[in-house]
Amino acid sequence: MGNGIEDPANPFFTGDSANRSNALEIEPAVARRFDARDDAADQPPSMAKIQVKWGLSSYSGVKGTVHEYNWVWDGGGWSLVSSNDIPQGLVGGGGWTTSSGYGGSNNSIGDAMGNAGQSGSWVDASGDPFYVDGGYTQFDLPPEGTYGPPDSTPDEIGATGYTSYIDKSQEDWSGGNREYRTVRSAEGRQDNDLATIFVKSAGASGESETACTLTIPAGSSVSEDTIAISASPSVVNTSQSQNAQPIPLEFEVVPGSWKAEVAAPNPLAKLSGLSGLGSIPEIEVLPAPAKTMIMQCKVRPKPNGNGASKAVIRAEVQKWQLKISQDVIASNGGEFTASNGKWTYSLATVPCRDGDITDAPIPQPFQDLGDIKEIKASDRPAWPMGLWLDSAGTWSISGGTNIGKLQSGKRDETFIARVYVENTATHEKQYLKWLKWRSSWNVSLTATANQNGSTTASYTVNGTPTIKKLDEGEGPGPLPATADINPNLLWKPSL
Repeated sequence: MGNGIEDPANPFFTGDSANRSNALEIEPAVARRFDARDDAADQPPSMAKIQVKWGLSSYSGVKGTVHEYNWVWDGGGWSLVSSNDIPQGLVGGGGWTTSSGYGGSNNSIGDAMGNAGQSGSWVDASGDPFYVDGGYTQFDLPPEGTYGPPDSTPDEIGATGYTSYIDKSQEDWSGGNREYRTVRSAEGRQDNDLATIFVKSAGASGESETACTLTIPAGSSVSEDTIAISASPSVVNTSQSQNAQPIPLEFEVVPGSWKAEVAAPNPLAKLSGLSGLGSIPEIEVLPAPAKTMIMQCKVRPKPNGNGASKAVIRAEVQKWQLKISQDVIASNGGEFTASNGKWTYSLATVPCRDGDITDAPIPQPFQDLGDIKEIKASDRPAWPMGLWLDSAGTWSISGGTNIGKLQSGKRDETFIARVYVENTATHEKQYLKWLKWRSSWNVSLTATANQNGSTTASYTVNGTPTIKKLDEGEGPGPLPATADINPNLLWKPSL
C-alpha cells in the first residue's frame, strides 16, 4: 500500500496491486491533432498540454474490542449463557495517525476517504500512463486475556464462570483521485481546434477500457470537459482483511442431545367451539396442545486448527446461525366431506418447502467456538372443520334448511424436518440431522343439534392412523425441496 506521500511534479501513485486501481493513458497515435490553417503564416499552431489535479488521503491505527462471556456448568461441560462486546476504539497508546496529500486534515476514516476527493491545484502532467490507487490492509495483533470457557471443572451443576479477552487489529486505509484536462499552449497560433484522446482502464489488471476525448475549440484555452479517475476502498467495520479467504468451519451435534419422537395424540380429534349458545361447533383433528412430532438437539462449532487468530475465527463463527426447516416430500391431499359438498386440499408441487418450524426463537446465532446452541421444533398438521356447512362451505352455527352435516375427513402427508446451520454472508448450509415422518388419518363423524342450540357429535376412526417416525439420519436427507409450498383449498358443492 502507498504511504500517502506524492511528488506534485510526478503525479504517479503505485499502490498494492491487490487493491483497487484505475489508470489513464494517452493514445499515442492521436494524442494531439490540429487543423492546418497555417496558410501563408509562418507561425506554427498551438498544441494541447495535459494538466492534472490530484489528492491522496490515508488513515491508520489500532482498534480493539473486549469480549465478555458468562458460562454455566451443565455437568458435562461449560455452556455459554450470555456474552457482551465492548468496542474500545483506541488501544495500545498513540491512537490513530493521519496523513494526507492535498486532501486537508482528517479526524476519522470517513474524513480521510472523503477528503481524497478534494484535490489540489491544476499542474502540468508528465508521464504516461497516469495511475491512481486506493487500498485497505489489516492484520491482527496478539489478543489479551482468557479466550473460551473457564479451565475449571466445578463439582456442582449450575456453577457459573466468567471469561474475557480483548482482540486488536492494525488497519490501514488509503484513497486517491486524479482529474485531467487539456489546456492550449501559449505558444503558437490560437485559432486551431485541438483534441486529445485518452484510454481509460479500470482494475488492477486493466480489465476494462474506454476511450475518452477532450477537445479545445478554436479560440478557447481549456477543454470543455475533464476526465476523472479515482480509487478508494469501502469503509466498513471488519475484523479481517477484505482480501482474506473465509475460515472453513464445521459443526456437530453434541452427543446425547438428539431427540426425535412422533406419536398420534389421544384422542385423535376433539370438539371445540361449544362453549355457549351461538358459538360455531367444530371438530379439530390432531388437536392442540398435543404435538405429533417433536425434535431437538444441541449444536456446537468444531475446533478449528488452521492457525488463524482467535479474533478472526470468532468473527467467522458469528456468521453462522442454527435453524430447523421442514419439507413436504409426499402428499395424497386431504378432504372433508359433508352432506352438501366437499372441501379438498392439494399441493401444486411436491417436494415443497413447508417452512421453519420451532418452539424456540430462530435463528440461533453462534457467538464463539465454545458456544453451544440448543434448538427445539414440533409440528401437528391439524385441520379444524365446522360440523355444519352452508352451500358455500362456510361454517354455520347449527343444522337447518340447506345446511349440510359434516360426515368424514382424511389427510395423508409425509414430511422431512432438517437441522442445519447457515452462513449469513455466503448462505452456505451444513445439514446435520434429518427426520422423516408421516401423518395419515381418516375419520367418520355424526353430529346432532339439540333443541337448546348446542351440538353433540361423535366420531369414529377408520383404520389405524399412520402418525409415526419413518426414518432419520445425518446430513441433508433425501428429496430436497425445490419450490415453496403452494396449497390449494377448494369447496365443491354437491350437484
